[in-house]
Amino acid sequence: MTQTGLPEAAENLAIPDPLTFGRAAGVSLQLYKARFGSLAAVYVPGMLVASCLGLLIPSAAGSPVALLLSSFVFAVIMPAIIGAFLSAAGSVLLIPETSGRRPGLAGAWSALRGTRLQVFAGSLVTALIASLTVFALNVTGLIFLYLLIGPPILVQTIVFERKSLAEAWSAIKLRLARRWSRPLGYMLSYAFGFFFLVTALTIAALHLLDGLGLPIREAADGSSFVYFAAVPAVLQGLFSGLLLPFLTAMAVALYVDSTRPHTTPARPPSSPQSNPSTQTSSSRRPRKKRR
Repeated sequence: MTQTGLPEAAENLAIPDPLTFGRAAGVSLQLYKARFGSLAAVYVPGMLVASCLGLLIPSAAGSPVALLLSSFVFAVIMPAIIGAFLSAAGSVLLIPETSGRRPGLAGAWSALRGTRLQVFAGSLVTALIASLTVFALNVTGLIFLYLLIGPPILVQTIVFERKSLAEAWSAIKLRLARRWSRPLGYMLSYAFGFFFLVTALTIAALHLLDGLGLPIREAADGSSFVYFAAVPAVLQGLFSGLLLPFLTAMAVALYVDSTRPHTTPARPPSSPQSNPSTQTSSSRRPRKKRR
């Protein structure tokens, strides 16, 4: 299953070197805009399903334990699995040469043949870490779900290099040794921005719909579940599906950057005058012999 080296299609991407914070945003935006139609056609339906899974939590909750378990299953684990496959398919769509002749979702799904089980295994890693962060930080921990979707770089290594989860993990550990801070910092920054942007757009859309007089508020008798669940879930899924491909584009750019050899600039040689240890004995004055 192992394929060594970066695929030629990925090598042809114009990823700047060095990949600074601003350059990463610029190249990710270019990739995102170039494939926006194909990405939206895949991500919007997937994120609508992932977002609306939360509506099943009340019906599955018969006790506090069942409520807790259903919350993690429908709000964290299932979205993590869906997000991992969206990230894998989106990565393929960002590099059309890897999807063969079949365009869109069909080509992306076909290109994942042989790696789907490994993508699923990677999604469980995301689900585990996201579950721990949600358990520790409550709703704020969902930010890490967006940060870890894929997981980034790992899922690209699995898909493009046809590696197993263990092989991909070993590869990125070797490539990113002593330089984890850059990809982690970039993804964390944009995941925070993505989370707050989707939240702000959802709230703004709710106020807009309310201002238009649409019946989205909870009924006086409490019979309406729409305002507090269905409409926000649909809006959140819609905005997530439109914006999440940007994070995938960022992950692809960071993946390509991670495959480049990391070299430390050589230090300029020190001059003999600045380094006394390099001075030769001939440069010293000979001592006169005493009679």
